[in-house]
Amino acid sequence: MGIEIEIESGGDGAGSRAGVGAGSGNFLIAIIVGAIVDFIVGVLIGPINIAEVAKGFVGFSAQTFSSNFKPDFRLSERVHYDFFSVFAIFFPSVTGIQAGANISGDLKASPTNSFVQFTSTGSSLVSVS
Repeated sequence: MGIEIEIESGGDGAGSRAGVGAGSGNFLIAIIVGAIVDFIVGVLIGPINIAEVAKGFVGFSAQTFSSNFKPDFRLSERVHYDFFSVFAIFFPSVTGIQAGANISGDLKASPTNSFVQFTSTGSSLVSVS
């Protein structure tokens, strides 16, 4: 999980930018894997006190697993949501983040610094809204 930088003399420098973009994509994958590991560890630990159970965190539960096993898409605002309507929102967001990481090497400024700066700003704005 490192950034590979290719040095080339002359030309337009496209070789040096390609390695940084690939490293950024690997960084995002590492963040996603870290989030998955964090989720699994949190579920394995389970609720620590009754207040967490009252908030709906029950850890692994056969009853919760069986009730959540089948999809339960609901009618909301007179629209019946199904798998494809939910997928239509999820898929572009994930592929958009990956596409942004892949083209970050095309930035004229330092790709590593610009990518981190813009990703942090974008994530902060999305979190606030």
